[in-house]
Amino acid sequence: MTLIIRLLGPVQISRDDQPVQIRGYQQVALLAYLLITGKAHTRQHLVDLLFDHSDDPRANLRWILSELRRVIGGDYILADRQEVAFNFESDYWLDVSAFEAGQVELYRGDFLEGLHLRDAFRFEDWAFFERERLRGRYQAALEQQLAMLEQQGDQAAVVETAHRLLRLDNLREDWQRALIGAYARLGKREAALAQFEQCRHALQTELGIAPAAETVALAQAVQQGQIGSPPAEVSSPQRLPEKSWSRLESLLEQPFQAAPQPTFQTVSHRRSLSWTLLGVIGAISLVAGLVVALSSFLDLNSRADVSSEATVTVETTLAAGATDPASGTGGEAAPQDLAGTTVTIVGAVPDEVVKLFEQSMQPFEDRTGINVIYSSAGESFETLIAASVKRGAPPDIADFPQPGYMADFARQGKLIDVRTFLSEDYLRRQYPHAFLELATVDGRMVGIWYEAGLKSLVWYPKPEFEAAGYKVPETWDELITLSDQMVADGRTPWCVGMQDGDASGWVGTDWVEDILLRTAPPETYDAWVRHELPFNSPEVRRAFEILAGIWFKEGYVYGGKANIAAENPADSSIHIFENPPGCYLHRQGSWTPQLFFPKTVRYGRDYDFFYLPPIDPQFGHPVLGGGKIFAMFNDRPEVREVMRYLTTVEAARGFVEAGGFIAPHRNVPLEWYPSPADLRFAQIILSADTYRFDGSDLMPGPVGTGSFWRGMVDWVNGADLETVLQEIDQSWPE
Repeated sequence: MTLIIRLLGPVQISRDDQPVQIRGYQQVALLAYLLITGKAHTRQHLVDLLFDHSDDPRANLRWILSELRRVIGGDYILADRQEVAFNFESDYWLDVSAFEAGQVELYRGDFLEGLHLRDAFRFEDWAFFERERLRGRYQAALEQQLAMLEQQGDQAAVVETAHRLLRLDNLREDWQRALIGAYARLGKREAALAQFEQCRHALQTELGIAPAAETVALAQAVQQGQIGSPPAEVSSPQRLPEKSWSRLESLLEQPFQAAPQPTFQTVSHRRSLSWTLLGVIGAISLVAGLVVALSSFLDLNSRADVSSEATVTVETTLAAGATDPASGTGGEAAPQDLAGTTVTIVGAVPDEVVKLFEQSMQPFEDRTGINVIYSSAGESFETLIAASVKRGAPPDIADFPQPGYMADFARQGKLIDVRTFLSEDYLRRQYPHAFLELATVDGRMVGIWYEAGLKSLVWYPKPEFEAAGYKVPETWDELITLSDQMVADGRTPWCVGMQDGDASGWVGTDWVEDILLRTAPPETYDAWVRHELPFNSPEVRRAFEILAGIWFKEGYVYGGKANIAAENPADSSIHIFENPPGCYLHRQGSWTPQLFFPKTVRYGRDYDFFYLPPIDPQFGHPVLGGGKIFAMFNDRPEVREVMRYLTTVEAARGFVEAGGFIAPHRNVPLEWYPSPADLRFAQIILSADTYRFDGSDLMPGPVGTGSFWRGMVDWVNGADLETVLQEIDQSWPE
């Protein structure tokens, strides 16, 4: 029974072609350390490595060892009272060893990608060094290969190799020029110009500079037809039936440009960190790469003031009605006497989102003098908000991820109706009617929407999907036929995972909601959300039964039915990037690439998505969404001004331009969306016949994020459907 261990890219461990699930990051970290160092270590050394702060670190180490041996098998770990080692005489295979022996293609991504131990700084330092060392070897091999291919004139191979290098660092202009030139010599002029535009955007966004003169000259030569010739065909992405969204379609018809991922750490900081670590560790293998980085950095100062007129851009004409940021507050400017006041906001977002929000609020703070403080409570959000309200000291504003939870406070009379200071005419100009409806509880509009999520999507591995000859389904019957064909081909269609701690089950509720919107009128969905239609009704039961036809069907789901309740949503999403793919279809929302996918993969090249097809044609193309809504606990002038600003498109601009974010505001300039993927998200929302928000988020908290979530888990684990539906109905508050 060979133990297969892949540490390059997201960690993947399997035995006899079956995935081995290691739940704790510390267990994975220990296994990786023993494998890479290749020797025995004292228990005290491992304690110092893995635990900076622990009441009983030795007991924790014993538990980690016990769990690791239980999961992967006792024969693989050697341990006595003093030392611990990996058994290198056992039957195992390690991708790092094969990679260092010359199998460069095994490099799927950075070493231990996505694995970080917050309270283990010694391990983090070691992992960082290994990550840079292996990345350096990979880069050196690819650079050597690129030079050889350019000499040979193999332009198609140059394109592939340059893409791989740019996944490591998209700010290297020599690699960008190699790719631009190769596209042009292949006759793909539009792709070459699109690549230049991507290069220009990355340099401007991350470093605030223009491309080098050599890069600009190359792009000008391509644009003037001095290199290569224009292609004969133009392709367009798969999309829903048209509804006259001409400006949007004009952008979608542009050549593919990969969506830039939000960057919250500057390149100069990353490089200075590498340099600091070199001084500590003396890693000679990184010097060559850092010399290149340093020379590039020195060159930046000479280019920082280069006029943007020296750049070449791919012209795209847009007629979007942008609003004037200076007049985007929805009323008069904030009174000057509000300078020096403070407004507190509490949400549940990651730290990097907090930083982006702070950047988005900076123009408002500069103009008004109001200090806006956003704090993230993470998983403790609901507990913190409830406790603060109970003691009479809530934050000024809460950023609710679940409107149903917001509605609980609205019904208690704790939230302010925004129409006391924002007119209905103004609000209708800012938001579509559906968003105003969904912000209203018992006749009071208690919230304003800031983000619109899109959930009705299916992600797939683009190259493997197309190589197998599969076609994107346009109906539910075609989706099931496609799934059956994949099983017949010896492949697994779906990946599903909904184990998410206290939030386990939300993946399942999303599926049920999407299916219900496709099998019943929207009025039925609305009645169900209000509990005017019970869970134990024919309409809702049918949605569960249709779902069972996918989730519980033999061969349909990665790891089988048992894996659905055992695997994390993030882990389940990355199986599409295995080689070969562990699955080919993964239903999840528009945020999936930013939150779940490896940073090395790119939309349009490594993956793509399609709209979850309709089931009953009479209900058209419904869309299930989500989003975030701000609600106001304290009514003060400065709090009103913050809420007023949040209704404007300018307040959302930073998020939209960062990518992976769809603003619910009207009149968002389409040029703000940085990628074809984001534009497709917007098109799907705008062309939907029905748009409804996540039902579990709209239901009362004890149901939507309580019994409904738990019921999904119980059902997957074998509970009778009738019993599950009755129990959810019985949990509904009076």
